[in-house]
Amino acid sequence: MRLNKVRETSTNTETAVDEITAAFQDFLTSYKSTENALEDLNIDGDNTSDEYDFMDDVAGRKDGQQSGQSGEIRTKYMDILQQVADRKVSEILIELDDLDNYEKSFGDDVGLRLVESVERNAKHYIEVLSQAVDKVMPKETKEIT
Repeated sequence: MRLNKVRETSTNTETAVDEITAAFQDFLTSYKSTENALEDLNIDGDNTSDEYDFMDDVAGRKDGQQSGQSGEIRTKYMDILQQVADRKVSEILIELDDLDNYEKSFGDDVGLRLVESVERNAKHYIEVLSQAVDKVMPKETKEIT
């Protein structure tokens, strides 16, 4: 009788992990954003001057749009995963604010509490998120050299 309870608990735990992994997969594939947090980062030392260069406002921009203000709705994390697949970047930054917005989009009907769970047990959820990333990783679009 006790073995059945252990099996039920194990099955319920596996089901919960599967549901959470599926929720992360859906988040990664469907979260849309008009901004890309990584676009404006300059960590290689270029463009770090404090001096204003008016050519930055003109060169390479259409209709006076600034960098990162394209207004185009994109699947933020799939774009990042494509860059990982193409070996342009080597890490993925998941913003908890994005995850929170994703959760709120369902209303109170779905009570996954992903952000709260990640904050309480980040080490475990890094593993769960890694599994979700592996499952939705796109194929490379550029030949790897």
